[in-house]
Amino acid sequence: MTLILERLAQVILNGFSLAMLVMPLAWVLWTPPHPPDEVARLRSEKLLKLLFLCTGLSLLLWAGLFFFGPKGNRVLNSAIWLWPLHFPLMQYLAYPARVARNPKIAQGNSVDAPGSPIRSASLVNRQNSSPIKRWHWSVAIGVYLLGLLVISSRGLFPFDVPPNASGQAVSSNSLWLNWLNLVLLYAFLFGGMLLMAPKMLRTGLLEPEPMVPQGVEELARLYKERREWVVKSLFWFILVAMPALMGTLYAMMVWVPNKGYLIGILGAIGGTSLGLLGAAVGVIGSIKRKRIQRFKQEIESKI
Repeated sequence: MTLILERLAQVILNGFSLAMLVMPLAWVLWTPPHPPDEVARLRSEKLLKLLFLCTGLSLLLWAGLFFFGPKGNRVLNSAIWLWPLHFPLMQYLAYPARVARNPKIAQGNSVDAPGSPIRSASLVNRQNSSPIKRWHWSVAIGVYLLGLLVISSRGLFPFDVPPNASGQAVSSNSLWLNWLNLVLLYAFLFGGMLLMAPKMLRTGLLEPEPMVPQGVEELARLYKERREWVVKSLFWFILVAMPALMGTLYAMMVWVPNKGYLIGILGAIGGTSLGLLGAAVGVIGSIKRKRIQRFKQEIESKI
């Protein structure tokens, strides 16, 4: 029974990681191409080629770690921890490529039709009106540093552990390599996310917001509320929840590597929960956008 559960955890974790790497490219290819002009078409093709390249490199890295990377136990391997690469692939390549490929679909039909009296306009400098405060950043940096401290501090102690549940001894050299791999992976992956986050969040603040010609304060307020909700959700998801989960699992892998079965189950549950949470954020954001569009249409019908 234990072996079956271990195999199931392997399939879930590796399948989830692989799917997250492929999803941005599939999302763009699923969008029917309809660029508004030649410039957009060329930009779309350029971004799509770059997305193909980066996705291919990510998959090569996944395969290399899957077959040759350090393994702390029978359930977990280095490849499963590459799934957070989904977010830079999506944010910096897939989303811009989709907008250039078909602006009307990509922006939820928020792009005004030619000849429409309704215009898209930013009434304030939204780049300087981020809802993310200093204490938000303090929490995110604190979670990252705490995780890095707990994982890296394992290197101060000997890498001698008792046999795992199957009675198999784990070599100290293998444990040391696994520890070094996880320290570097956590440090560069989530440290990189912290460095890229300000630009990524500013991108979320610049989403088009179609207004009626007269300008309606209530409509601007609804846009502002949704914009802040999306940016805050993205912040807590990518910079707090993900590092907290990965830091916990990485710490367990280096401190109790003989508990592979338990770590695998917790990783499967945590990864699935984060995936469902991310999907819920996307669905709720779309619902909020639809409500704003209906409100805008009601205003236009009265003009």
